[in-house]
Amino acid sequence: GPLFNALPKSALAAIIFISLKGLFVQILDGRKFWKINKFDFVIWFVTFFATVFLDIDVGLGAGVVVSLITVVFQTQFSRGYRIGKVGKEGVLVEVKKYTDA
Repeated sequence: GPLFNALPKSALAAIIFISLKGLFVQILDGRKFWKINKFDFVIWFVTFFATVFLDIDVGLGAGVVVSLITVVFQTQFSRGYRIGKVGKEGVLVEVKKYTDA
């Protein structure tokens, strides 16, 4: 706009870069999400790149949709375990791993 006409392009680039510095730091979070939970990584990846390349509203909407889809997948393929108590403390453990439970 007319407010920024007098500023050199390098100054505008510096302002934009500093305001987006936090966004660039979040790229490093992707590795952490990949190690912890693959579903969380997929949600982060889709939301991050849809927000950066499309629009904020579209990115957040895509993140919500992908999050709901991953919830459905996680509930459809959930695992169940049979547990039993062990010892005087009554610690709960999986029966297949601990036969005395």
